[in-house]
Amino acid sequence: MPRSLTLLLLLSLLLLSGCASTVVTTYGAEAIQLELIPPIKALQDCRGLEKGSARLPKAVVVTGFSMEPQHGSADLPDYQLHFGRALKERLLETGQFLVRDALHLRLTPRNLAPNGVDDVDNRQQIQSLAREFNAQLVVGGEVLDTRLKPAKGLFREHNRHLSVRYDIYDGFSGLLLQSFINGVEISDTEANTVFPLLEHGFYRTLTGQGSDLLLASHLEQTQIISSCLPLMAHLIVQDQNSVVLKLGMRSGLKPGDRFSLIHGIEVDVDPKGNSLYEYRAVADFIVTNVQPDLTFGRLDSVNSHYLLDRYGYAIGW
Repeated sequence: MPRSLTLLLLLSLLLLSGCASTVVTTYGAEAIQLELIPPIKALQDCRGLEKGSARLPKAVVVTGFSMEPQHGSADLPDYQLHFGRALKERLLETGQFLVRDALHLRLTPRNLAPNGVDDVDNRQQIQSLAREFNAQLVVGGEVLDTRLKPAKGLFREHNRHLSVRYDIYDGFSGLLLQSFINGVEISDTEANTVFPLLEHGFYRTLTGQGSDLLLASHLEQTQIISSCLPLMAHLIVQDQNSVVLKLGMRSGLKPGDRFSLIHGIEVDVDPKGNSLYEYRAVADFIVTNVQPDLTFGRLDSVNSHYLLDRYGYAIGW
C-alpha cells in the first residue's frame, strides 16, 4: 500500500456563538456574558472581510507549545519546541503580524480555561502577558501526539499520528477566542534519523509534510481571526487630556486615523462580591503624529463623566 497522510480536523470550536444579548459583562468567578467585549462582538459580526483598522498588522505573542513526555517520540526530540519556532517564523513571513517571541513561556493545560469563560486567573495571566509584550493576540498550545505506532501486518512500516491543539487569545480581555485540534494520520512511514526537525530537508519526509499541514492550518486560522478584529492598542494615560497609544510606525497608522477609547465602568457587584463592568467608549482619539514606537493624537467627543486609566484601551475604526 502506498505511503499516505491525511489531515483530519478533529475539533474546531469557536467559543463565541450562541450568546444572548446583554449590557453587562463580569470579570468575576461566574461565567462572563460576552457580547459587549469588543473583540468578541467583532468576531460575532465578522463576514471575513478586512475593513478599516482590521487590515492593519497586529502584534501577536507566540508562546511555547507544551507536550507531555508520554506523547513524544524518540525520533522527534523536543518536537514541541521546534513547532513553536516554526509557527513564529511563518507568522513573521506573512508580513501581516508584529511577532513577539515568548517561546520560553508555556500556557499549561491546567491554565487553559477549557470553557474559555470563567478562569479568572488565566485571563489575568493572558492580559499581563499582552501588556508586557504590548500585543493584541496571544497564541500557544500543546502537542498532543507524535508517536510512532507499529504497523499491522508483515512488510509494513510504522504509522504515526501528529496532533496539536492551538489556542488564540484576546490580549485585552484575556478571553480564549478560538481553540482547535488538528491531526495528521501518516501511514507506512519511518523513524526520522537524518533530518533536523522542521528544517528544509525534514519537510521532504512524510512526517515533515504532515507537520507542514498543521503549521499551515494554524497560520490560516490566525489570519482569519486577525482579519475580523479591529486594531487595538494599550494606552499611556498622562492625564485626562493627554493620551498616547502604544503603537508605532510598523502598525501602519497615519495621521487622521481614529480610535475609540474604551474604559470598563464598574456598575454593580454580584452576590459573591465580584465587580460587574460595562464597557463604554469615553472619547475619540484622532491620530496626529506617528513615531517609531508611539502614536500621538488629540481627544475628541470626550465624555467627562468617566476617567481613563492605564487599563483602558483603544479600538481602531
